[in-house]
Amino acid sequence: MNQSKNRVFPIFAQEVFIDALRDLDIEIHQSSFEADELIAQLAFARSCPVMSNDSDFYIFDVDLILIDSLDLTNNSDGSDFLACEIYNRSKMLEHYGLANKELLYLCAALIGNDYIPPWVFDKVFMNIKLVNKNSEMTERHRKIKSLFKYMSKEKSVENALNKLLSFMPEKER
Repeated sequence: MNQSKNRVFPIFAQEVFIDALRDLDIEIHQSSFEADELIAQLAFARSCPVMSNDSDFYIFDVDLILIDSLDLTNNSDGSDFLACEIYNRSKMLEHYGLANKELLYLCAALIGNDYIPPWVFDKVFMNIKLVNKNSEMTERHRKIKSLFKYMSKEKSVENALNKLLSFMPEKER
């Protein structure tokens, strides 16, 4: 078990945090369900970045600041900013040789999401050449890297989708 994933918070931590945001007059939106799409829509409409560690935001067409990149230690001079890193989608596309962000959206759907179980796409992964496994790579990361490599040969989503669907029996398409 990975103990770094286990976190214990005080019982009223959420309420105290929300009260602090209200005291600072910061707008708050809450959802009882999956809110990624709503968050992306708000960020896009307001031209502001999303701060999250959720990998779904690598795909949405919004600026992303990874919470893990925030430098909370380097603000002792009283300045009004936090140092952070902003995810650059264009550099990712360039790094993996993907022709456009639409191919990235297709990759996201094939890798798995909150609506389609990953096993549905096992036939796709059985038919594309998987990159060599190394000790630092999980099987999921191997599939992701392999899919990006496969997609780097495609110029359009339509062509890529037609080829990928050909790996599946017609009834399952």
